Amino acid sequence: MVDVLIVNPPSPDGHIYIRDMCRWGRKSREKMIWPQSSLAYLAAVVPDNMTVRIIDAIAEEMSPDAFKLEIEKEKPKFYVSYVTGTTFAMDAKGIQWAKEVGAHTIAVGTHVSAVPQNTIELIPELDFVIRHEPEMSFKDIINYTMAGRPPGDIKGIVYRGADNKPVLAPDRPLLKSLDELPIPKQHLLPLDKYKMPFLGNRYVWVLTNRGCPYSCTYCFEGVVWGKSVRHRSPESIYEELVYLAEHNVKNVLFLADLFTDKSNHKNLEKLCDLIIEKGLKVRWTANSRVDTLTEPIAKKMKAAGCWLIAFGVETGSQKILDNVKKDAKVEQARDTLVMCNKLGIKTWAYFIIGLPGENKQTVRETIDFAKSCPIDIALFHVAMPYAGTEFYFQAVANGWLNTSDWKHFDMNDSSVVSYDDFSSAEILKATKQAFREFYFRPKQMFRMAKMMMNARDIGMIWSVCKNFISWIFSKKEDRVIAKAVEGAPQLTANINPEDARKALHSLPVLEAPRTDASTAKPRHSGVKQATIKQTESEVAKV
Repeated sequence: MVDVLIVNPPSPDGHIYIRDMCRWGRKSREKMIWPQSSLAYLAAVVPDNMTVRIIDAIAEEMSPDAFKLEIEKEKPKFYVSYVTGTTFAMDAKGIQWAKEVGAHTIAVGTHVSAVPQNTIELIPELDFVIRHEPEMSFKDIINYTMAGRPPGDIKGIVYRGADNKPVLAPDRPLLKSLDELPIPKQHLLPLDKYKMPFLGNRYVWVLTNRGCPYSCTYCFEGVVWGKSVRHRSPESIYEELVYLAEHNVKNVLFLADLFTDKSNHKNLEKLCDLIIEKGLKVRWTANSRVDTLTEPIAKKMKAAGCWLIAFGVETGSQKILDNVKKDAKVEQARDTLVMCNKLGIKTWAYFIIGLPGENKQTVRETIDFAKSCPIDIALFHVAMPYAGTEFYFQAVANGWLNTSDWKHFDMNDSSVVSYDDFSSAEILKATKQAFREFYFRPKQMFRMAKMMMNARDIGMIWSVCKNFISWIFSKKEDRVIAKAVEGAPQLTANINPEDARKALHSLPVLEAPRTDASTAKPRHSGVKQATIKQTESEVAKV
């Protein structure tokens, strides 16, 4: 038996799913087993006099039946689980099983931060939803519950009131410094199970900052962390790297969209200096915007063990970049990719097909741009209007959204938006076309062959390649969602458009509000537009 059971639930269908505190939940066609470092942070704040266990059922390839048996064996006092839209039914089933053995049940993650009241209404066995930054709220839930105190004074949560209706508590102020958090207990994770193409096995994420000041309309990072940027000190990060090395973890991915942001250059240089001066053997990768990485910083990163940088390029069309408020230029992406290639740093570029304004011409611009740059690995995702993002509100307000069924909100293989001149079917078709044209070129095939020869797990990479090829040339897994899914719940008309941030109703729902809306990111003009349009539609029916 265990006091606190923290889980990444099983796959609902046998596929590998990516869940995280700041990720929506999607199938991983690249077969990436995502390290649950966020759950290790939750484990680190459990009181010392309580036992804690983490179950990563995705990494363990645990079936739902086996997972249920583990819950029944452990009989936890507290059960903490991700709940994502894509895997909602499976995640809810785990909560039900935990409640059957008497656990206090808690949901965390991006989806529930966006739609907490909707979540708690749909899962009768769910006691608490933690909104946004979770650690301190989680600690309070444990302490208050163990002391027999009511949850009314806990900030940053939604809980069940006396009438069993959801109660939205005030926001919890964000941590002023991430150094206030303890070192995450990553040794509780199944480290041997974590693997990623080209990186190999036994790797983890290391958090370096939270929050982002940019206003990209499609990004869900701000749904959880808000717009206030808080960095972790180089000393704290280095301390965790040493702790990981003691547990034989020498492959690290720094989890931060602003890792190379100019506001963090001094900290980044100091971290690199610590690694170099102390001779720590660590092989690492990082994310970066295309407009924040300078050549001196890139050189220092490489000297400290960085071998690959992932960039959110998104598109080769400046019009689309401007539409989604990326605040970057296409040519900045080209210059940065060329610079990394010159320095011998591998690049992984993310692209999105189907953002607002997309059409056949802009897709052609994106494909041609990707092919013209020295990119080692490229992923082309389907544009997805995740709950809480400005893209979601735009999709509702403009009638682009084809469904309100969360299980279809998967950027891997599902298309849920349509435009007047570019349908959901065309978006998915264009995504596959981009993969075909980018990878099936002699130059790129040679580049991939060289990487495979130097890889640590050729068998895994070959399996991933076969999986992609099968998907690219087949339609059997495609999910092209037509409008008006029968029986899909709709927004109620009972919304005040002037106060839309405080509204939470049936799907499609509005963003889970921060009680102080000024701390949310981004500030969605689309919220008001969406609710006005929905209200007018309901009134017209009367």
